[in-house]
Amino acid sequence: MKKYFIISILMFSQIISFAQKTKVTTEAQKAFQTKFPTAKEVKWEMEAFAGATIKEVYKIESKEGKNYFEIEYSLKGKTKEAKLDLTGKIM
Repeated sequence: MKKYFIISILMFSQIISFAQKTKVTTEAQKAFQTKFPTAKEVKWEMEAFAGATIKEVYKIESKEGKNYFEIEYSLKGKTKEAKLDLTGKIM
């Protein structure tokens, strides 16, 4: 039991140290502050596509009103694309 407790403490400390290393771009911070000027105690974390590097982000606006974001990213040496709706959900 003592062994599992120590292992869980070590794992938890690794998770916390990883979470503190999340780097947010200046553009993302400015956009967030513009949209949510009264937000306090903001915490940033990485979700989905762990280990991916974003290459390009496009906002697609169609005549029909089907607006979304197209993200080009690199993951494990391969370039891929993802489409997200305006709320950030993967399409």
